[in-house]
Amino acid sequence: MNSILAAGLVASRAKGGISAALVKSDGEAQFEVLHALELPFTSATLELIDEATDAAGRLAVVTDDPVVDAAAHIVTQLLYEGYRQLIRQSNIDPTLIEVVGGHGCIVGEIAADFTHWHIGDFGLIARETGKPIWANFQRRVDDNAAPLALDAEAIDGASLAYVAVRQMMFKDVMFPAGGGGVIAMSEGQRFSADVV
Repeated sequence: MNSILAAGLVASRAKGGISAALVKSDGEAQFEVLHALELPFTSATLELIDEATDAAGRLAVVTDDPVVDAAAHIVTQLLYEGYRQLIRQSNIDPTLIEVVGGHGCIVGEIAADFTHWHIGDFGLIARETGKPIWANFQRRVDDNAAPLALDAEAIDGASLAYVAVRQMMFKDVMFPAGGGGVIAMSEGQRFSADVV
């Protein structure tokens, strides 16, 4: 089976920054990390994410909130900067990257449907990169099992890139976080799970 080139981007409060990686994989056994980097959050960014988490905790639904929006803006900029640094440092032609896996920073959980509230606008990143992006998802265990959320402590750019390759090739590992949200974004277009 042919391997493809993929990038992975993760914003994590638990890990204190952005994890980005470029991998070559066939979505199965072949997996090679070509380049990886970490961009730590500044103390001001960590403080803003903590404030956004507090603000999100006071809300019953995902909605506009100035503090959450400010944190989301910074996280989006940092995710995109991670992608740009990945390209510069690896000397890879960005046109060769076929897909990007992404996971935004979780600032809350909506109790009504257990949806995680992620910040980081992967639609904007898709528009800037021109790449399809699989973002903010949970793992499919099997068709009859409950979802398993990705472990925020363990997830990194390389694992997100691999999952994006796997989903692109086999469409068997992802479904929307919270059971009904957006899982794929391509060039800023949002697609529901039943369209992908």
